[in-house]
Amino acid sequence: MQGDLAVQAGDPVTGALADALGCLDQAVTEDTWRVPQRGLGQALEQLDALRRGIERLTLAVVADADQRGSATTAGASSLTDWVAGHSPSLHVRDAHQLVTVATACAQPCHGPLAEAVRSGLLPARKAARVLSALAQVRPFVDAEDYQADQHILIPLAATGTDRELTLATRHLIACAAPDRDTAALAAAQRQSRALLERPGAGGVTEFTWRLDPEGAAFVHAAISALGAPAPDGDAPDTRSPAQRRSDALMSVLQRGIASADGVPVSAKTKVVVTLPFDRLLGQVRGLAPTLTDDQLTPACVRRLACEADLLPMVLGTAGEPLDLGHTTRLATPAQRMALWQRDRGCTYPGCSIPPTWCEAHHVIHWCDGGPTDLTNLALLCGRHHTVVHERGLTATVTASGVTWHT
Repeated sequence: MQGDLAVQAGDPVTGALADALGCLDQAVTEDTWRVPQRGLGQALEQLDALRRGIERLTLAVVADADQRGSATTAGASSLTDWVAGHSPSLHVRDAHQLVTVATACAQPCHGPLAEAVRSGLLPARKAARVLSALAQVRPFVDAEDYQADQHILIPLAATGTDRELTLATRHLIACAAPDRDTAALAAAQRQSRALLERPGAGGVTEFTWRLDPEGAAFVHAAISALGAPAPDGDAPDTRSPAQRRSDALMSVLQRGIASADGVPVSAKTKVVVTLPFDRLLGQVRGLAPTLTDDQLTPACVRRLACEADLLPMVLGTAGEPLDLGHTTRLATPAQRMALWQRDRGCTYPGCSIPPTWCEAHHVIHWCDGGPTDLTNLALLCGRHHTVVHERGLTATVTASGVTWHT
């Protein structure tokens, strides 16, 4: 946190902060803080910007205190304790996070991260997530790639989800780590598998299930459809996401137990994996994404393809699905696999039904001369398939997706 973020202790800073605190105290204790109804949203936005600005200034002060040795001078056991002692509203965990981010941003190797914090793109909690991801990548990359990886992870941390950041981190490791390290990591993940049971409050039983990426991919594939919201007529599904996942897993187990003599009463769960052909051959490094956004190594895909109900969808160099069959009236199984990969579920705006529960719809009807090829097919759930036909809707289909319009 050098340069623009450096804070020099003195009357200009402390005086400005004292004035700001005075204004805030006056605003809170008097009725003059009230704003018209239309201005409440703007007031919240301004307060949010103020909080972010205060955090950036706090990080600068912490970095400056670290450089000056303020904690040691004051006799504190650590910089975290010194920060927490002077910031009684902060939990020790939050003080530690501020110290971690501030000291990391002072290091030249974290230049891109420091700039993202300085500009306000990353708050401290998101910057800490990036540092955690970088700690996993750092053993496998040189200084130049380490900074390049920051440019990849920072936008994901700023606008993406924790899962997206985790997947990107795994991919960076898979691309950079030697084969022996990748194999060792996979072996360690496999070895850590466990199903733990303990009594919970109120007579319930708590299970904790640890799975390697391969196992997690199969569980996600098994419960993704059953775990989706299931409205009761016009009434919404009131179950929480955790309850839906629990019910889905229970349904899978009950169906397996109920199968006569161990014979499944329905088709086995399928894991659809997409990877470029050169990656399958081992010519380039990286991971293979599944339809449920899990990530598997090419070695794992090659092994599973021999012994499991796994459908590999090998893509050409331009990412186009290969060998998907000839044009017929109904979509072929290969074409359905390609639609699953492209559309990722029902294409009707706002619908979240997964692809395995969708139908292949001809945008231009077969009776009207519409071909059965990918440029004329779109996935629709049963409900929206009916809606599209009733309303006479049509769509524009491209290689990357479907856009519906009247």
